[in-house]
Amino acid sequence: MHPDEKRKALEAVESAVRSLDCEILRLAIGNDRTVHLMADHISGGFDMKLCTALNRRVRDELERAGLAVDDWAVEVESSGTDRPLLHAEHFQRFKGRHVCIRMRQEGPEDRKRFNGILRGLENGEVLVELADLGLVRLPFARLEDARLDPRYA
Repeated sequence: MHPDEKRKALEAVESAVRSLDCEILRLAIGNDRTVHLMADHISGGFDMKLCTALNRRVRDELERAGLAVDDWAVEVESSGTDRPLLHAEHFQRFKGRHVCIRMRQEGPEDRKRFNGILRGLENGEVLVELADLGLVRLPFARLEDARLDPRYA
């Protein structure tokens, strides 16, 4: 795929996502002209109806960008109950929710995995209240994975 075509596809997807007040959590545009998109509504509540609407909007935007929409496959999925927390603002937005965090390197008590209640982000550190350790501070830069805990969805 030509780089211009990929750029147009990326812009089309971003436009579609913004137009429905959603955010991109993961996006891959393959050389086989497949768009793989994981999205969420900025206020939550990404249901099948919104998933379908976003799929249609992406296809409309691809066509508007001059791309042969019939040559493209569009796959849209929700973030699910174990929604990834990727950006600093996510750690503020989901304060008070149960989370599962995995670190690249050991943190407090030589642990890499932490399950607890998210208390926010402060000075580059994620604050998590754990049942056994109380409040711990985990360097945001050393997170490998952070998700909402689906057991408390």
